[in-house]
Amino acid sequence: MPAIRDFASNYTTVTTGTTIIIPVPAVVENDLMIAILVADTGTGTWSCTGWTELLRQTNTSQLCVMYRIATSSEPDDYTFTRSTSETFNGRIVSIRDIDTTNPFGSTPTYTVTNQSSAAKYTLPQVTTTVANSLILYAVSNSAAGVPSIIEGPVSLIVGEDGSAESGGVAWSFMPSTGASPNNITCSNISSGAGVKAAIQIAAPSGGATIVPAYCSSDASIYINPIHGTTAYNSDTGLAATWDTLIGTSLNGITLADATVAAAADVGINPYHSAGRLTSISGSRNWSGAALDLASGNNVNLSGKNILVHTGPSTPGQIQRFGAAASQKGTAIAMQSSSGNWKAWHVHGKGTPYGYQRDVPLIVNSSNTGGLLESAGTFDASAVDIFGFAVAGGGVSTTIWDFYSLWVLDIVTICGGIASSPIDVPGIVLAAADGHERKSIVQQGTGQAIVFQPIQIGDGGTHPTYLDLNATAIEFPKQYDLTSLQVNYCSVDNVAGITYYAGASDTIKHRSSVISSPNKYHWGFHASTSTSATYDFSGLQVIGAGTITLVNNLSLSGITWSDCDNFSSAGTYLDNCTIKTTVATSALTVSSTTNMGRITNCTFNTNNDGDIGHSIELTATGTHAFDNIAFAGGGVAKRSFNTTTGVDAGTDIITVDAAHGYVDGDAIYYQDQGGSQNMGLTDGTLYYVNAQSTTTLSFHTTKADAIANTNKVALTSAGGETHSIYSAKADVYNNSGGAVTINVSNGGTVPTVRESNGSSTTINNSVTLEINGVAQGTRCYIEAALGGPETSGTILMNEEADALGIATQTYNYTSSQPVRIRARLAGYIPFETTGTIASTGLTITAVWLEDSNYTP
Repeated sequence: MPAIRDFASNYTTVTTGTTIIIPVPAVVENDLMIAILVADTGTGTWSCTGWTELLRQTNTSQLCVMYRIATSSEPDDYTFTRSTSETFNGRIVSIRDIDTTNPFGSTPTYTVTNQSSAAKYTLPQVTTTVANSLILYAVSNSAAGVPSIIEGPVSLIVGEDGSAESGGVAWSFMPSTGASPNNITCSNISSGAGVKAAIQIAAPSGGATIVPAYCSSDASIYINPIHGTTAYNSDTGLAATWDTLIGTSLNGITLADATVAAAADVGINPYHSAGRLTSISGSRNWSGAALDLASGNNVNLSGKNILVHTGPSTPGQIQRFGAAASQKGTAIAMQSSSGNWKAWHVHGKGTPYGYQRDVPLIVNSSNTGGLLESAGTFDASAVDIFGFAVAGGGVSTTIWDFYSLWVLDIVTICGGIASSPIDVPGIVLAAADGHERKSIVQQGTGQAIVFQPIQIGDGGTHPTYLDLNATAIEFPKQYDLTSLQVNYCSVDNVAGITYYAGASDTIKHRSSVISSPNKYHWGFHASTSTSATYDFSGLQVIGAGTITLVNNLSLSGITWSDCDNFSSAGTYLDNCTIKTTVATSALTVSSTTNMGRITNCTFNTNNDGDIGHSIELTATGTHAFDNIAFAGGGVAKRSFNTTTGVDAGTDIITVDAAHGYVDGDAIYYQDQGGSQNMGLTDGTLYYVNAQSTTTLSFHTTKADAIANTNKVALTSAGGETHSIYSAKADVYNNSGGAVTINVSNGGTVPTVRESNGSSTTINNSVTLEINGVAQGTRCYIEAALGGPETSGTILMNEEADALGIATQTYNYTSSQPVRIRARLAGYIPFETTGTIASTGLTITAVWLEDSNYTP
């Protein structure tokens, strides 16, 4: 598809002038060069040697678009001449990968209309005739309104003013022919009449050679640019009205009016002003200002983050800034109606951002960590006032700017092809920088911190090819005063990443890390195609909260660490690892079919040291555990008799075998459906003290169990068999019925906890083999001491086959020491010892001739 290569711009200041000189941007032969020219007034014609006019229209201000195909030798600049004088501004945009014969289609395709004076308006649609076209948007404004085309599925190229007029240029992408999006919005800090256009830029006739990452959808809302003290879109301009609109104190500290002014040309868009707050000199109290939205502009922030940007007027302001450690510096408030508001601490001296500009301050109305004060009943669905406050360090004043206020929502990134896939810089440009916001901040070639929900792909409507290899995506730490990370006052699972592939899309996120100290969402759209190409090998997902998998999707090589519980949902999981989950269970499996789709996976220490299981089975039946490995879990189930196994005098039980517990371990007690009350509550968590290898006492706290104090009082009666289960057993059978676990291919035999009514049978069929013998040789394996079998139990008594091999299947439960014997005429009997492991046992006989043998 056509792709923006570069742009360059200029403006004039003399109303009697008839020319504007615009530098040539970076350009390569056969690029399309488009000049977007804006005149403050008039209907004159434009000319420049070697350039062709595409469109020209006047509505107070004039918009003219001219073009040429770049040659191998372009000058440093071009002079454009207008037949009538005025002040001008203009820019040249270079676009690569275009149809050099018909750059706008066989019939030039564009829409151009007049636009009356308005702070916000929608850009026109154009019906494309060529697939994989770039849509170039261009606007003029008779005021110095700095048109920012930033809302909707669009990426801004430039929005800038001249001496009296202004212009803006942006782009979007159309993978197929038809009507372009109808929800692309232009924002103007100063309203003036003008012209707006949408232009089709056609891809090469042979097909696109590059498809950059682009925004295919953005549900975020641009609330207000906070352009100094200027009113915008019927909103009242930022003013020293916090005290009258919200209150005269904050967190028990006096709040007075800040001095509010406009700071010119310091916004994220350098042609924008910012609202500048100067604190009261020599005071450590709060100084505030407020932005009062028009009644029709109230915003619904339910479940959403808001973003505003800040920075000091000069780096030295950090020295006079209130200390973050004292919850001073910067605060943000939201009010839904009089007396109903909340305010949060979001910045201060000592934070990692220091004196940087464009610092993203994020607040979610449900956050409590950074909440300084609340009043009344706040309604997040109807916010009409935003407050901004600064507090100094008690010396002189501190001066801070606020600008570009957004409601953040899901932004969707598409594009990319195999030779130029979506990468981290592409995501940042498509989702953040192209919208004049720092909702994603690039931190290295392949690293970014993400403050909003992002989605990769849209189900195939816009083809997507993602390849993030050796990258790092971080979701921010929520408000934490101890570490002085205070700018992200949000809640779990608001930010995150979702993959939504179409059948022909490619999603590769490999050898990479996604992480956060707090919970974020990670997973797949419910309608993602299982036919797409996926590669997540080597991806580490660390600290995710809501994880969403889908039926029939195949994933391999992912490691989930420190995440919340999630459902396998019928996904095929191979060679994956789930570890250090702190939840009732790490993975919930709801059917035998779904368990059969999990192979060669490892589960490691999915507990908090006391509580937590690796797999929770919620369905009865036979579950295949195909090379499933467990580590870091608890010990096996133990049982006791409520009469013979309970000593009511000492409040100690005796279990059926060595229990393996240590003092302070957590267990669940189950009466297995019995009726005898022997002092414990069915299904309850207790902590045990290991009185001996086979005896235990019960305690309600870990500390009591370790200290062997405050035993739970027991009674002895009934003669029923009750059970105890490790609270960190590998598997939790929560099916309410009979479960059979078939362990195969060298998997670990799991320890199991059972809910009431549940029962578990574990089969681990391994092979015992003795080879290197002659056909007919009698081979024996018998149990030795130290394993689950009774010593002397014959485990093999077989004759070798024609290949000299004797085999026997064995149901492995735990390591079993054995004695091995084989007898062959003419040789001394072969005898040795070994241990049956989870992989079985293979022995090769070594023979010595018997010198006393007589045939």
